[in-house]
Order: sequence, then C-alpha cells, then structure tokens
Amino acid sequence: MKEEEYINIQNQILAIRGIIKDLPLTEFITAIDRADTLGPIIDPTLWIKGNNQMSKIRKLASCLLQLQMVE
Repeated sequence: MKEEEYINIQNQILAIRGIIKDLPLTEFITAIDRADTLGPIIDPTLWIKGNNQMSKIRKLASCLLQLQMVE
C-alpha cells in the first residue's frame, strides 16, 4: 500500500468516526429490535418486505456503535 492510500484511508476512517460520534445508536438498535419483535405480529406482510434490509441496517449500526466507542 502506498503512503498516500494509507493516509487517505486513515482520514476517511476518522471522518466517519466524526460523523457518527453523536448518533444515538444504542437507542436506534433498540428501536430496530422492538420493531423486529412486534412487526411480525402487527403487520406480517410489511415486516417480511422490510426485514431483510432492516437486518442489514442493524448489523451496520452495531458495527458503527463499536467504532463510536473507540476513544
């Protein structure tokens, strides 16, 4: 890896950290979990349509939460 690529990636990671640092990700994940629990009961058709995408978003939010915790 060239030094320029390394520095670019480092700067992008730090920028991402800055963007997400104040997002309420724990509450967001809790809301997703609640929707995942109640969705099949309240509106199974809608839950089936959105569950796959919401699952991906939850995984990403969990990863971002880990990044958010890095000091």
